[in-house]
Amino acid sequence: MCTTSITSPPNEGKSGCNFKGVIVNRMQHREFGMSPLNQSYRPLSAYSRTIFDVGMLPFFSAQLASPSRVRGGLLFGFVERDVLKVMFASTAGASVWYKPGARTVIDIDPRFALGWSEAVQTIHGTRFDWVGNWVSHADGQLRSQDRDLRRFKGAFRSGIADDEYLLLVVGYANGELKCRMYTDKDKRPPDAPKPKSSEQNMQSILTPE
Repeated sequence: MCTTSITSPPNEGKSGCNFKGVIVNRMQHREFGMSPLNQSYRPLSAYSRTIFDVGMLPFFSAQLASPSRVRGGLLFGFVERDVLKVMFASTAGASVWYKPGARTVIDIDPRFALGWSEAVQTIHGTRFDWVGNWVSHADGQLRSQDRDLRRFKGAFRSGIADDEYLLLVVGYANGELKCRMYTDKDKRPPDAPKPKSSEQNMQSILTPE
């Protein structure tokens, strides 16, 4: 996976990888193994803050009320200066694509993920890219941070996540829609002190942009 600066049309800004003149987004790089020409590396923890578009609030509310067996999906956004702006989220697609009993899904079906990634860039421009995933527990409630971290570290072990990856855990706590965000700084060794809960009210991280 990679991000890099490329020569692009006016107002396009920074985006995915330049592969012999072809824009290669992070999902294509992951699935097809295309190598960038001018890779620049910056972990997500290096950004000053992460904000989410206000339009995502009704999406997450609807997903937590959905009867779908699987909970999770993709996140798409772009970097502006030192701020990561997450603008869109997807579902995980059809439940039948995943093994029986799977409820919370991080490893999204690659055909679905590629289609979403290419469609977002085609419609909204090449500065938009896949930035991570969101998940929720089967009952729609926030659970222990230990469970979140096990899932997050498992994504690194399986190769789904890297240091440019964001995991957003969404759920209700005391009747309010809340979330926890995890980035590369949370991939700590087993003997490291457990981080304090990063739980936030979902409304507090939204922006009307």
